[in-house]
Amino acid sequence: MKMIRPIALLLMPVLAAVLVLGMADFADAKRFGGGRSFGSKPMFSKSYSKPVQKAPLNQNKSTATQTQQPRKGLFGGMGGMFGGLLAGTLLGSLLFGGGFGGIGFLDIILLVLAFFFLRKMFRSRRMETQQTAYQGGGHANYNQQSYAPPEDNYSTMQRQSHDAWSNLRSTPAGGSHAQDVQPEVTTPAGFDSEDFLKGAKMVFNRLQQSWDSRDLEDIKEFTTHEVFESIKQQAKEDPVPSRTEILMSNARLLEVKEEGDGILATVYFDVLMREDQSAQHPEQVREVWHFLKNHKDDSMWLLDGIQQLES
Repeated sequence: MKMIRPIALLLMPVLAAVLVLGMADFADAKRFGGGRSFGSKPMFSKSYSKPVQKAPLNQNKSTATQTQQPRKGLFGGMGGMFGGLLAGTLLGSLLFGGGFGGIGFLDIILLVLAFFFLRKMFRSRRMETQQTAYQGGGHANYNQQSYAPPEDNYSTMQRQSHDAWSNLRSTPAGGSHAQDVQPEVTTPAGFDSEDFLKGAKMVFNRLQQSWDSRDLEDIKEFTTHEVFESIKQQAKEDPVPSRTEILMSNARLLEVKEEGDGILATVYFDVLMREDQSAQHPEQVREVWHFLKNHKDDSMWLLDGIQQLES
């Protein structure tokens, strides 16, 4: 029985290691691209400065007058009382009076409770920090709108996205500019910005769905060789299928220019999504995607790079 106490003491570092791994798992990005910057050219390895948007005056005033709620301590509120009792019981069992007395059933229950309590506590603190940053980031437009539920019909989304890109294989005449296009953006003759952004948003959603199921064959259809190789490597590092919910997506055309034998179009995505299904609140994702199209009439727009935005 005396040998049980050292074994019990060894369980505590193991429990701590499990907690650390669990915390790291919460922070891992699960969306398509993994939150990285990559692509076929060195410029894609640098962060892209986010577009400047003018915020309404009343929004700035309300943001400035908001008072920050005091952050709870590591064991604040009921967590402090329960955490103190739990920690005291564990330490008392480990360090005093007969050790575990042979690691009884109650001791095992206490260890399990300690693990789940600390895991939930760290998750709550992470969600609280994320929500504070989200509310203070000057993006009140998301809070003022109702969230549209994600499309459940995957086959319908596949058909729509494929049809959208199929319509863009040949450059349509009589281009029109959508409201999401930057006023200073100049486009080549015949470039239809509105149709392009519609197709870009559909492909953004489709690639997220294909990544969730690790459907590399479908991803290959919409990406250049360099991007596909990066995604394939990420799939090897994280082969477990995930689930991403896109609640709201906005796309803005930043630049369209001739490059070699093709056209390069740069799109700014501002998306509200949920990567972690256990998260209480969605998170905002801002990325710049580069699409490349060959001048051939039958060619298709392909994702040529992803850039993360500077904060």
